[in-house]
Amino acid sequence: IIEQIVFSGWSITVGCEQVRRIKQTKELIEGTSSLMKPLSVDDITVKTIIRLVNAYPWKAPIVESSIPRICNALEEIGLR
Repeated sequence: IIEQIVFSGWSITVGCEQVRRIKQTKELIEGTSSLMKPLSVDDITVKTIIRLVNAYPWKAPIVESSIPRICNALEEIGLR
């Protein structure tokens, strides 16, 4: 199951990044790019990954109220 989640998550992330780069090219030219800014919690990539993870039978699925805790934990270890 973990291999499926990792592969699916990678596929979603890579695909979304390709689309995002098209938009960022214009932003780079305009000087408004935010390449290093973390994704917002309501970004389509984040919502899609949550839906993917919740498709598997966990004891407790990811719920909206747990997102701030997840973001804080990622920030503490330097991954956000």
